[in-house]
Amino acid sequence: MVTMGEKGAPASPLLITPKMFCYCRCYRSASVSDSEPLSIPLVPFKPPQVLLKARILHDVDRGQTVEEIDQSICQAYGTTAISFPEVEYWFYWFSQGNREINVERSSQPPLTLSTLPPEILSRILGNLHVGDRMILRRVSQNFKSLSESLAPGCSSIRVVCQNSVVSVWYDGLELRYRKKEEGCRVEHPDACWGYQDKDYLQLALEELGIVMRHPGLKLEGLYLVFYGVRAKKIVIGSMKLFLRHLGHKLHTRELSIKWCDVADVLSIIPFLKPKVLETITVYPNNKESKNLRAIEKLAKLEQWRQAKNLGMMYQLLRQAIYDGPERFEQFSRIDLFHLFTKDEEVRWIEWVLKALPSIEELYFLSFYKFPTFCRTLSLEIAILSDTFDFGHAAYPIWDVQQIYDIQSTRIEDCNYEIAMERVF
Repeated sequence: MVTMGEKGAPASPLLITPKMFCYCRCYRSASVSDSEPLSIPLVPFKPPQVLLKARILHDVDRGQTVEEIDQSICQAYGTTAISFPEVEYWFYWFSQGNREINVERSSQPPLTLSTLPPEILSRILGNLHVGDRMILRRVSQNFKSLSESLAPGCSSIRVVCQNSVVSVWYDGLELRYRKKEEGCRVEHPDACWGYQDKDYLQLALEELGIVMRHPGLKLEGLYLVFYGVRAKKIVIGSMKLFLRHLGHKLHTRELSIKWCDVADVLSIIPFLKPKVLETITVYPNNKESKNLRAIEKLAKLEQWRQAKNLGMMYQLLRQAIYDGPERFEQFSRIDLFHLFTKDEEVRWIEWVLKALPSIEELYFLSFYKFPTFCRTLSLEIAILSDTFDFGHAAYPIWDVQQIYDIQSTRIEDCNYEIAMERVF
């Protein structure tokens, strides 16, 4: 408590607070004129460092961020009381569980990224792409544990298995796993070639399993493409194993498996959430009888019955629909892949649309000029555009009972994607 007052007047108490500046109006001695006061410049109040550290510790325990603590200190003591790097240092010091305030910063080892508190690292890793986390988990055990505990945050996973190379896309970021003896090179910025190992396939599956096991993973699509029997068996077998032990069903709206058997779909689809799964795409290499038997088993699963969209090879689907069209009545859209070479194959389109009244859209990926077949049939065709100036042509076709729109989009010189949509 300090008292101040005019000469000869009773002193009035004045409480000095941290927000106030110290200012004194001093008087000279009796030998100097009382009418000439001596003023001292304003000096901001600067509390001792131990007091500031105690305040930072208190605010850390209250759960405040380093920015909030720095702002409150500036408001209380001014911007020159302590620098932000100093506040930041003691914030991380106390966040690690330390409680000593009578220590000097110079006596402590400098903070590094690997020694930051777990909650700070979680904030950092949480803002990284899941592919980047897979790289950082190799830095230290601390990074490994944290990266595996965070929700992946990606919306799609695509796995492409080739000879001696496995590519995994997490959204737009590609990670490639190669045999160690084949060297390491970078082809484009979005590809990571840093994974070289003798057991490159197992390494890819290990990190893929970390992402897929997380209960917070919600995918728009899971896409698997295989170019090789050995890789397919290992990947499908491993995925079936860890999906079985998830403890929950995988959340994905689309499952696409290409260049495999329908039985491979049977290994995965039971572990996907029904009603969430909307699209099933399977492109087997042949129409063997084992694929037809696998379709019979698929049709009994809830995931199949609840799906709305189907993609399949023309030859296999044609035989499967002939054997039992009721197994496909729930689908409103079917995508077909085929090299159309016969008029009867195009006529089958009419038959399937009449056999499956639930179908609203029928899409074809073909390597033949589909409109040529349409002209050979007794169908009335109105060609809106056939020049492909803009890479697109439309072919409305009038049927006796229904109206269909057929659209053909050129992909390459002799590659067309045909879309047939029922119009009501």
